[in-house]
Amino acid sequence: MSPNPYPLFTVDEQKYPSELKKIIVLLIRLYLRDKNQWTAQAVEVHINALLAHSDFKSDIAERCQFRRLATHWKYLAWINEKNII
Repeated sequence: MSPNPYPLFTVDEQKYPSELKKIIVLLIRLYLRDKNQWTAQAVEVHINALLAHSDFKSDIAERCQFRRLATHWKYLAWINEKNII
């Protein structure tokens, strides 16, 4: 079975940035209820997809905040991965 069987975990590049932000919020809430590696990785992937989206227009400060947030979730996924083994 795939570790990410839910469509919420997959990134759809066709979505608008506002929709990606909503999914990020939902994933963070999901992580708060069940802290696991797969959810943390999904948050990171969605943040990176938001940053790469052609319609995402923001100032430098907001982009830096999202980059730091993506790094934070990457580390959370790494820590959770190490706790599983």
